[in-house]
Amino acid sequence: GGPHRRGTAGQTSRAFTVISSVAKYAQDLDAAWTVILDHAAASAAAGRAVNSPAFFIAGLKERDEEAVERLLDAALDDDRLRPIFVTMQINAGINARGCERLIQAVTIPEIPTLSFMGLMYGGACSKLLGEEFKAMILAIADRDEGVTVAAEIMHMRIFGLRSDKREVSDADQEAGRELLRRMRFNSSMHKLTRDLAEIADACLAEHRDEELAREICAQLREGAKSWGIMASDFGDLVGVLGRKFPLAVLDVLVEQPGPESGRSLFRSFRENRPCPLREIDDDALLRWVHDKPGSRFTLLAGTIGAWGPPATVEDEEEDTVPAGERLAWTSAMRRLIREAPDPAAVLEALRVRLHPSSWSGSLTDKLSARLPLLEALTEETDPRISGWASVELPKFHEEIEKARVWEAQIDRDRDEKFEW
Repeated sequence: GGPHRRGTAGQTSRAFTVISSVAKYAQDLDAAWTVILDHAAASAAAGRAVNSPAFFIAGLKERDEEAVERLLDAALDDDRLRPIFVTMQINAGINARGCERLIQAVTIPEIPTLSFMGLMYGGACSKLLGEEFKAMILAIADRDEGVTVAAEIMHMRIFGLRSDKREVSDADQEAGRELLRRMRFNSSMHKLTRDLAEIADACLAEHRDEELAREICAQLREGAKSWGIMASDFGDLVGVLGRKFPLAVLDVLVEQPGPESGRSLFRSFRENRPCPLREIDDDALLRWVHDKPGSRFTLLAGTIGAWGPPATVEDEEEDTVPAGERLAWTSAMRRLIREAPDPAAVLEALRVRLHPSSWSGSLTDKLSARLPLLEALTEETDPRISGWASVELPKFHEEIEKARVWEAQIDRDRDEKFEW
């Protein structure tokens, strides 16, 4: 990647060209470096971005790599340069010695944790071997609030390796697993969900990491308890965990908090958002349910995605369907209903879900879109299912008619206000 720069594009580009050229062609490098340091001190005193030392390093590396190494070694002991040291090292390129410096930099309080974010960009870490990268990234993670910074760098490391068709090494995977182990989830971290999901996908193996998956789920559960996070805040991560470690997700996130807590955790997926539990294979879901049929059938009936348009029924629960199409139960929900020892208990849990707790637009349209779900149940061969649906269907028609009358009255009241 190219040199790491900070500042407005035009000014920064011109400054980079001038200062890097000085480094390339100056006859007296020591004198030029002294001028650069004076300029950096003046910029810092005036509250301006301090870019000149890093630009100088970028130019000098094309001329004298030994001089670059010498200046970077000295920079770690220079109070003026410590705040921008990481940018200087990135502009020099990160070799084994550079990696050692960055590990040393982690121990220096004057070097800001956020400055290590520059390691995400431009393939800054692409030349590091797996063991070198692991040592560096775990050192960054040791800092206060360093785990989230390290996770973003780790994500870009994996992205770069995959883009280059290179293997994610054992050492890289070990680093990723350790970052996931250290992660503590709170409401400000939801933007990390995709990064963490890709780390989990690349670094966790089904045959090896079941216990770690349970630890991660336990930390997600603790985040829900302490910070009020929902599964939707980390939906991508939960989806990967569900696909690879279905028992960990079902035991720790769905069941262990208690039935109501488990349902609450996934409640934000009830309407038009894909539920990460959809990543769990139907057979795995049903095997889990049948182990404790007395409680788990109704628990899952209140938790997993229940319906959707036929074309997307396996992906999400939603009510927006093309004209002429009918909502359908997901395959997992059909099996839950049919295989339950007491279908009525499952159906009662679903009856509650047929009535939206919140909605936009017309409640009549929302309920009408769900009517085909009950109609389909009247055609089931099990009389316990079809009989229940036959009793509920006319009640649901009444609910739709009440909603229609209520909305019509609201429309009339609004029209009368406008006429006045």
